[in-house]
Amino acid sequence: MRVVFIYGPPAVGKLTVATELARLTGFKLFDNHVSIQFAQSIFEFGTKTFWALHGQVLTRDVRRGCEREN
Repeated sequence: MRVVFIYGPPAVGKLTVATELARLTGFKLFDNHVSIQFAQSIFEFGTKTFWALHGQVLTRDVRRGCEREN
């Protein structure tokens, strides 16, 4: 499995770059915003419970994605 992490400050175009990279390479794209929106629908953004849920969702989804590839 190949994994590419794109990291940088907010609002610099990471998702735009990732979308184009996925289109050009055929790689699957995991959009971090989805897990943020999910956690924010339950807890206030930035609270400890928000970040805990966000981390759990990311860990679970990335793990499942890796398991499917193997």
